[in-house]
Amino acid sequence: MIILFTWKQFLISICLALFVVASLNAASPTTTATKGNEQGGITIEASRRTVFRRMEDNPVVELTIRNSSNSVLPPGRLETTFDGHKNSFEIPSLQPNTSHRVKCPINARLRPGEYSLDARTSFPGTEELPSRKTFRIRIVPRPSPLRMQTFMLWGDMPLDTLQEVGLNTFTPGTSGRNMADTQSTWEADGPLERPMDDDSMGRMFMLLNEALARGLDVYARCEPPGRIASWQKIRKYYRVDNRGKQYKDRIRQNVLHPDLQAYANRYGASLGRAYGDFPAFIGAFVHSEERGRTTAPSFDKYSRDAFQKDTALKIPPQVSGPKNSRGLHYKNLRDFPADRVIREDDPLYVYYRWFWKTGDGWNSLNTRVRRGMEAEMKRPAWSFHAPAVRVPSVYGSGGDITHLGQWSYAFPGPINYDMPTNELLAMAHGTAPPQEVLPIISVFLPRVFVMPADPKELEKYTQTDLDPHAAYYPMTADQMRGAFWNTISYPVQGVGWYGIANLIPDTEGEGYHSPELLPEMTRLLRNVVAPLGPTLLQVPDRPADVAFLESFSSEMFAGRGTYGWGYRGWSDKVYRMLLHAHVQPDIIYEETVLKQGLDQYRMLVMMHCDVLPKSVVKKVLAFQKRGGIIVGDSHLPPAIRPDLLIRDDRRTSSADSIAREVKGALKLRKKLNHHYLRYVDCKDPEILLRVRQYGDSDYIFVINNHLRAGDYLGRYGRIREYGVPAKTKVFVRRKKGYVYDLVNGETIPVDSIGGMLRIPIELGPCQGRLLMITDAKIEGVTIDAPDEMRRNTPVKISLRVVDENNQPVKAVIPLRVDITNAEGQPAEFSGFYGAKDGCLTIEIIPALNDILGEWTITVTELASGNQVRKHVHLIP
Repeated sequence: MIILFTWKQFLISICLALFVVASLNAASPTTTATKGNEQGGITIEASRRTVFRRMEDNPVVELTIRNSSNSVLPPGRLETTFDGHKNSFEIPSLQPNTSHRVKCPINARLRPGEYSLDARTSFPGTEELPSRKTFRIRIVPRPSPLRMQTFMLWGDMPLDTLQEVGLNTFTPGTSGRNMADTQSTWEADGPLERPMDDDSMGRMFMLLNEALARGLDVYARCEPPGRIASWQKIRKYYRVDNRGKQYKDRIRQNVLHPDLQAYANRYGASLGRAYGDFPAFIGAFVHSEERGRTTAPSFDKYSRDAFQKDTALKIPPQVSGPKNSRGLHYKNLRDFPADRVIREDDPLYVYYRWFWKTGDGWNSLNTRVRRGMEAEMKRPAWSFHAPAVRVPSVYGSGGDITHLGQWSYAFPGPINYDMPTNELLAMAHGTAPPQEVLPIISVFLPRVFVMPADPKELEKYTQTDLDPHAAYYPMTADQMRGAFWNTISYPVQGVGWYGIANLIPDTEGEGYHSPELLPEMTRLLRNVVAPLGPTLLQVPDRPADVAFLESFSSEMFAGRGTYGWGYRGWSDKVYRMLLHAHVQPDIIYEETVLKQGLDQYRMLVMMHCDVLPKSVVKKVLAFQKRGGIIVGDSHLPPAIRPDLLIRDDRRTSSADSIAREVKGALKLRKKLNHHYLRYVDCKDPEILLRVRQYGDSDYIFVINNHLRAGDYLGRYGRIREYGVPAKTKVFVRRKKGYVYDLVNGETIPVDSIGGMLRIPIELGPCQGRLLMITDAKIEGVTIDAPDEMRRNTPVKISLRVVDENNQPVKAVIPLRVDITNAEGQPAEFSGFYGAKDGCLTIEIIPALNDILGEWTITVTELASGNQVRKHVHLIP
């Protein structure tokens, strides 16, 4: 066979080959070899880790000695030297093309830096076949105890770019699915130590070493059984309809089947076994959108038996096929209760709760992946599932996963990121302990959001279409900024980003690059997340006194629900109207009402709650009887009469919908004023306010939501894509307090009027501000540390942010701590912190090889800008 290449293809192939060789050489250890080794025969390889965190317990470099000659080698020895310390190991007799592994201990108590590990083999009687090699070993600082997780959901961003931008977590490769081979794990009997071919494993080990050296975390993208290569082998696991026929869609596998559950466990265990000893490997992103695309009731024997075992019932005959996964409308059901109040033992209600919690199999499948990883890693595994709330409002999405996520779009504006994030928290609170939340910002907008839906309207824009072939358009920097602030205002553990093709040119994916986005993303991560993240991770929400009910029963029997989109329905609009009216609601589920009650709330908002369980109706009526305010629409069951009625606005979303929502919010605000007293308020409805609280200290997010349509996305009449500067006064219902701008590190002058603080605020386009209000004024920072310290001996540095009485300020206060050694270089544990209750203790351990002399500790308090410095001498 003759294969012809064009000159262009030939040059591209040569460039790619040179790039791969250069990459491998850059990451490989330095080598010196004797003449015998050049001839082949004995090789020494560092087969796994070459980068270690300082102070690791019993760190070892695994060396593999391979006999690649044609002769049997007699027993020999391996001599190693690391930092002047020598070790000797016996090597057994080696048959041709066999190997022996040796675990060589290293000293991780040395200072961070690069070291050499020299290794030399000797075999009596075979002096012509010695081998010698020098390996580069790196020791890196231990990470700070608290940092927000920032990650790129998909996409292969260069490691240099990840660090420059401020991201700290990534998945390798374009999709991240290249850390374990699905076919191999499917066919295996148990966990695989090497779930990929040797070359791929070697590249992954180098990547994990380099990631640790750069302070980055790595996660796998894990989608068993959605990515099994040979689908014909699992046809017997397909879901079937009520006539016993398999669904035609090839991805409708019934993952509830024990064989697929076992496979998920095996896949997770293979990841844990292969990479668990690499600290940079933290876990896996488990499944994405599978439930939305593949979930349907199945009537195979296993599903029918499982439902009967769990509930003592048979699958109701009204359930028939894939169209029924989101329920059956009550108008089409015979003998449905006229008052739309259902019993908890209603067979259809029982079935759908079982189906979305257990029956579709995805939740338990995710759990099996995580448990498989942890069993092999011997440490907690990070596990992430998104989009987690693209499901009905019932606890359990993602199964026993540690983190839940959801990506959203800035449509009709950045405010749309608020509701899905709140829904994530509602879902996460259904587990014990609660799952952590990592919302995701999509840096693009799908074409369907930008262009008019009406074909006649679309014709007007044919000549001005930005790109008639583009499925996605990059958002503007203003939209990104607004989306970020709406997301970070919640008690989340980090933030993800989705859409690498819109951030970096020439990357795989649809859409096109926008040069303004990556600098804005970098600014937000470096100026907000890095310095303030450790503080925000310790500040919870202010307890809400308004609840917004999302009804599972109404989703199943009236076709309601947001399914994580947050922009399509009437209830979504009312939620945004509440935000414009400066009301901060908790989203709750029917399960929340039954589990924790409604005692903490003063107001309950019930939109599209057409059908409710009897037990929930009972709780709601009791809440109203004791004085709670119910805000409802015309769809409530007759048993519940709202105190405030909001009528539907069914007009479609467009740029004008924002104006209509603001107008509706002003009307709603007037109605609420007779019943509800806000803790934080301002007169401008397009300035969004959100409060978090630690003790008596408030953390107020002020977000500019003023938008205008421009000539980019706004030309089509559906989106306002540019922000507008604004100024306002924020009122806080407290008699006194000292106000600090945590982003700019400055004190804000305020006055008190009628028992309220009045704070003047100026905001740039889509800008956010974070204000901290404390009872006591911050006067300074103190450092308590010894004047002298010794090598390899723990030293405690105690920091306090104090008031005028030299007492710690009762708040979580952001600090920057710079520790420099005698050479003026940053030492371990330099970085950003949050001083809880005004206090922080850092323990440092000078290394065995640190240079003697004067160390400097500089602490900058980031609320008011106070700074203090202390010198400590390192002595022998």
